[in-house]
Amino acid sequence: AVEAAKENQRIYCLNYDDDYNWTDGLCSRVVDELELRRRQFVASISSNTKIAQAWTFDQPGDLEGWTRSNGLETPVVEDGAFVARAIGNDPIVEQMKPLTLPVNDRCFVEIEITSDHEGRFRFFWATQEDLEKQAKDAYAFTEGRVRNIPLVGGGEMRVYRISPSWNGTLAKLRFDVPPGASVRVDSIRIVELPESNAVTPEDLQKPVPETVRKSADKPLFIP
Repeated sequence: AVEAAKENQRIYCLNYDDDYNWTDGLCSRVVDELELRRRQFVASISSNTKIAQAWTFDQPGDLEGWTRSNGLETPVVEDGAFVARAIGNDPIVEQMKPLTLPVNDRCFVEIEITSDHEGRFRFFWATQEDLEKQAKDAYAFTEGRVRNIPLVGGGEMRVYRISPSWNGTLAKLRFDVPPGASVRVDSIRIVELPESNAVTPEDLQKPVPETVRKSADKPLFIP
């Protein structure tokens, strides 16, 4: 599929290099999305994948640093999940423990979460380099460093993958849940993609991981 998309991109560029309507860049976006999904799938099955950071909420009562919140009933950790209910218009949770994790374009985020109804989930980040460019007392999070994903409602646990545009030393994280939603977060992981897209024969013999089966990724729509 990736190679076919690349060939379509080549043909489009040859035949429509003077076309500046809404379809400009469509082929390249399709190639980029296909390659990203392939890399993330490889990361899910490869024995070379590195979990750079993980919050798994295994210990009752331990919020693992996700302690600053607004617009939520007091979050708790129970039955292996971070549990919260939104009661305000801007329900947010911030990670308050110091972070010094190197991140780059090979690092993405996996969040395993369930929500009782659909809505927008927002994931913010800031690197140390980002903060150094801001005024000393400026708020760490901006609309320029956020990814928005639609949560599926209904209570079934799903895995969402987010690819931040980050590079440097990760310093701050925050997520926002849909207003009015009750959510359970099983885990938040920062995953580093293998340097190679190759998988071993041993990897191919493994059962499909649960994180892949629970994926909330929708089929890629190509207009």
